[in-house]
Amino acid sequence: MGQSIIRIKELNDNYLRVATTLTVSASILIYLIFFFSSPIIAEFYHEPRIIPIIKVLSFLFLIKGISTVSYSRLQKELDFKTLMWISIGTSIVYGTSSAVLAIGGFGVWSLVYGNLVSSVFSVF
Repeated sequence: MGQSIIRIKELNDNYLRVATTLTVSASILIYLIFFFSSPIIAEFYHEPRIIPIIKVLSFLFLIKGISTVSYSRLQKELDFKTLMWISIGTSIVYGTSSAVLAIGGFGVWSLVYGNLVSSVFSVF
């Protein structure tokens, strides 16, 4: 849906509502698929410890679904400066939060939570 927003010549509120609804609906569906298929994925890799990691990381689909239309609008408006600052801020938040959690002894969860925190940060 993001690419369609960029390509539409005359963008109006109706297109934005439809694109947002479809993107969020698709992201909810993908989230549910990954959440409930995490035991199957873990069985495929013969690693049951990844079940909770997959369940938590699948939440990223919801977060990305919420922000897709906004990012596409910024790209359509050629507002690359804002996109750059979002990207830099997100990277700083990810690195800092992951490092702090790793020092705190969270292990692999420091990367998982760091990813979630930075994704939520990028939405705002």
